[in-house]
Amino acid sequence: MTLRKLQIIIRDKLNACDALVQGRCRAFAEDALSAQLTPEPALHAGSGGVALVVRTPGAQLSGAAASGLPVSSTLAVDCIEIPAVNRAQEPFVSAMGAAERVAHLLHDGRTVTFDRFESSVIDDKETRFYVFTAYFAAHFTHTKPQD
Repeated sequence: MTLRKLQIIIRDKLNACDALVQGRCRAFAEDALSAQLTPEPALHAGSGGVALVVRTPGAQLSGAAASGLPVSSTLAVDCIEIPAVNRAQEPFVSAMGAAERVAHLLHDGRTVTFDRFESSVIDDKETRFYVFTAYFAAHFTHTKPQD
């Protein structure tokens, strides 16, 4: 598995969660070398939903294996909203509520372990996005990416 594949698997799992979908949440996998808030998630948050951006801010080798590289990775899911826009329509899930649901959905105690929540604000020109991030430790065998 590659870091990108891990992001896609988690994105798909979040997009399959009925409670998140009904609350107008939509997950995106981070594009390599992109800014934290890319146009598609920003547009989703701006239209009255919560954008869930799955990213891997770090990874390190965690031992030896016969095939692939055993990796311990930090996994983050940024839950991004514009509160005044998102909360004006029912039903809604706040960024904090989405992060709490994400924590329970992804934590399995073996491969993915919940670590912490953090909140921040992104000022993008005239728009202020509220971000509530759920952090995890993920452990898997990294395989060589296909060319």
